[in-house]
Parts: sequence; C-alpha cells; structure tokens
Amino acid sequence: MWLFWVEEVSKPHRWIILLLIPLAIYLWIPLRSGKLFSNQNHCQGVAPQALQRFYGGLTKRTNLTSNGTSKAGRRFHASSKFHLNKNLTCFDRDTSSNVFRRGRYWVFQNYLPAHQRFHCNETITYTTHADPTFFNNLEPLLERWQGPISLSVYAPGTDFKKAVKAILYLRECSHSNLVKNFVTFHLFFEYIFLPPIGEKIIQPQDILKIPVRCDNFTATEMLPVKEKLFKNKHKLKYPVNMARNLAREFATTYFVFPCDIELYPNPGLIGHFLDMIKRNDSILKPSIHQVFPISVFEIQLGQALPKTKRQLLKLYSKGLVQLFHAEICESCHKIPHWNDWMNDSISTEMAVFTIGKRLGSLKSWEPFYIGTHSDPLFDERLNWDGRRDKMTQGFVLCLKGYEFHVLNNAFLVHKPGVKTKDMSLAERNDTAVVEQNALIFDKIVPELKAIHGARAGCSL
Repeated sequence: MWLFWVEEVSKPHRWIILLLIPLAIYLWIPLRSGKLFSNQNHCQGVAPQALQRFYGGLTKRTNLTSNGTSKAGRRFHASSKFHLNKNLTCFDRDTSSNVFRRGRYWVFQNYLPAHQRFHCNETITYTTHADPTFFNNLEPLLERWQGPISLSVYAPGTDFKKAVKAILYLRECSHSNLVKNFVTFHLFFEYIFLPPIGEKIIQPQDILKIPVRCDNFTATEMLPVKEKLFKNKHKLKYPVNMARNLAREFATTYFVFPCDIELYPNPGLIGHFLDMIKRNDSILKPSIHQVFPISVFEIQLGQALPKTKRQLLKLYSKGLVQLFHAEICESCHKIPHWNDWMNDSISTEMAVFTIGKRLGSLKSWEPFYIGTHSDPLFDERLNWDGRRDKMTQGFVLCLKGYEFHVLNNAFLVHKPGVKTKDMSLAERNDTAVVEQNALIFDKIVPELKAIHGARAGCSL
C-alpha cells in the first residue's frame, strides 16, 4: 500500500517521502513502547508537580558543587562508589521514604527529605534530634553549618500533627531556603501513642501536596508550646538515644556528626575537615578506630556567636564564653590538653591537635565528635530524663580502644545562655535518674563487659 501511494505522488516529491517513511517508523516504535517520552512523572495518578516537590533531586536531578550549590545533570544511585582520599572510599546510600516498626516505635524514615542531595564523599551530615519546640534552632544552626542535617523528631499522639505543621512552615515560609534545602525530617513515636482517631496520618508521598498558606499559621503552629505537647502533658520520657540512632542511621554521607540541635559549629567546618581528610596526613590511620572530637562552649545571653577561634578566645578572655556545662560537669566536656588548645590561635588549616583516650581523668568525657556509620550506636534503653544517656556509648568506645583525634580549629557554641547548677537541679527527675542508674550499672555495664571484654582503665 505504501509503495502504491508513493507511485501516485509526483516525481519531485517522491524522494522526500521515501526518506520520511523510515524516519516515521524509527520514531513510531519507541513512542508506542513509551520510551521516547517517559511517563514516570505521571505514575499512579500523581501530578508531576507534586512528584517534583516531594522527590526534589530525584525527578529533577541535581548536581552539587563542593559548597552545596546545585547544578542540573547529575544522577544518584545507591551503592555508587566515591573516594575521600586514596585510603577511604564510600558508597551512596538509599534515600527513599519508608515507614516501619522498630521495637515499640513506628518510624517514618525520610518523611520530608531535603531538596538538595549529596554524594557520600561531598560533605558531612549533622545528625540530631528534637521535639517540635526546638525547631527554632534550625535556621541559626544552618547559617553556620551550611550542609545536610538528618533530624529525627519525637512526635507521639497529637504531637505528630503539630510537628508536620511546624515543618511545613519552616520549609515553605522561612526567610531562606536553608531548611528546605538541607534538612531531612524523620518522625517517630511509640505504637501505643498513635495520632488520635480522626487525625489522618499523611503518607510521605502525599505530604508535599498539601497547599501551604504562610499567612494562615498561628504562632503556636509555627513553633509549638512546650507545655501543650502530648509528650509533656502525659509526662513521657524523651527517648533520646532512639532519636540519635535514627538520625545517624538515615544519614547518607560517609562522615556523620551526631550532635545536639542547640549546639552551633563554627562556619566552614565541613570544608576544612574534608580538606584535612584529603591531605591524608600520616596521623590519620584508617586501620584503627578513631573519631574527631570538637571543643564545646557556652556563651552569655545576648552575645553574638564567634565565627573564628580567635574571636572565641577573645570572648573567653573577657569572661563571656566558658567551657560547656562548666558549672555542672566540667570533666564531661573538657578535652585533653585543654590549656594548650586554648593558647593555640596560630594554626590556619584544620589538623589533629592531640590524641586522647577515654581513660584516667577522661573517664567521664562525653565528647561531640565527627565519626562514621561504623561507630557504636547509643543504647536505646536509655532516655534523656534519667541522664547519663551518652556515657555507655563512651564506655564502649573505650572498651574498643578508640582514639580521640581532637581538632585544632573546630568548636561548638551552645545557643546563648549559660546553664547553672541550680537550673540543672531544677530540671532533674530524681526517680528517673535512680531508675536509669540502676539500669546502667546493674545491667548494661555487665552486658558490655561480657560482649566487648574488660579493658584496664575503662569505666563510667
């Protein structure tokens, strides 16, 4: 039929048509199979705009430079291999959303993912935790951190809805895109504390389809009030170590920084640290267990946070900055060779200042440090209210022979305001402390010694 029709066409046009026929066939075959124009953005009846908002860099692939800015055209695949230096390699990790049971908790992993994505070797993930009343720390933290944050949010009962509203406000209505670009939110709660019947749990694939009107938020929706939280009304203990572990496990970079949301790092820390790793100094020994502690301070209320170590030392000399929790537990946060570190303001590039172990005078040390996914997790039986929640993890680090490579030019400063001993005593839950001490010393410590073996000098 095709040849008959061509014969009928006038001779000048015949050769043009003969050339067009194979082109039409070439285009028709992939079009019919759906490969020419992918329909992935219309799967399961979801609008492509909603998919774009939810998946961010998955439907619109992003390319991130060393400082986190995005460029189009880069693909992400779980298990893709990358190098940090000639001795260190890492693999990209899965970033899909997931809902599952873990012990007595329901966990919503990657419930609201950050818009920007990073390969495993490009940055460090700040892993932290909170209830919704601490969300006001995110923007000041990100202004200094300028990198990914993995945040686990404890949201039992009616707190789940409060958390979702506050997160949407932060993502869509903040003065900057820092939260939207960098923070991935994970929510969790005990299975006995589901949101009330009638409050539908919005699924991850639907959350960003919700229209956000910034002028419709009340003050308590922007930042929930502590006294009105379900957690506080029902006097629930805060499962801090479950929160810490979830945030760290869901981070996608090789290096992770488990920390508290009210502790703000000095600007530029990520780049300087990775430069040190790339130099591959002889002091960095991948064959041994090592982490990189960061000195931590608190500052008087009303003072601007220091950006450099020189500024930090100047404020310290004026009595405006002091060691973190100096009035509560000085030994808990004082690094080895503290006085020497405080007198060292000459170094310009980041390096390991000293190496210590959690022995002797450092047996109560509970540093905040940059580490990796291979480091021991926190004991999830321990809660915030009973205190000593980090001590058992530090004990395990000691039993396993970890070296603490203290960094010279890195520091943390707590949200302005110095915590006094009286303030700490006023917050103390004596019953919870007694119960948790019994759990630690009667059960957990003997377990850890049986599993890891005893080591001289290691204690709590």
